[in-house]
Amino acid sequence: MEKSNQNSMKKKNEEDTSDFSKPRFFSHTALELIQ
Repeated sequence: MEKSNQNSMKKKNEEDTSDFSKPRFFSHTALELIQ
């Protein structure tokens, strides 16, 4: 039970990180294309 709970927390953290890094990555790439 405890182990599966840690896994779900880790999965959620990874999803949050990817959600936050995606817009930053796309805007950074867009800025490079504009310049």
